[in-house]
Amino acid sequence: MAKTFSAQKKKMNKKLLPAIKGTMNPVLKLKVYDTEIIGIIKQLHKSRREIWRKKKDGQIEEHAKSQHVSARRDQVFINLFIFKNKMHTI
Repeated sequence: MAKTFSAQKKKMNKKLLPAIKGTMNPVLKLKVYDTEIIGIIKQLHKSRREIWRKKKDGQIEEHAKSQHVSARRDQVFINLFIFKNKMHTI
């Protein structure tokens, strides 16, 4: 986690990307571009690196609390959206 995504890009292209594509369903392998896989890996790396840095700086408690509040807000919004759609169908 100490290295940035850019610093690990060569290693990822040589080892990780072929390994992921090797385990994929053959039908998906034809439909998914390397750039899409790399984008997903980059987002995962960014998220994990952010958590690693917050743990290192001692800010993980605040991060966990804000994540909880955000997740709860999203869940309330989803439930409200579902409720609204059910009311329209009645």
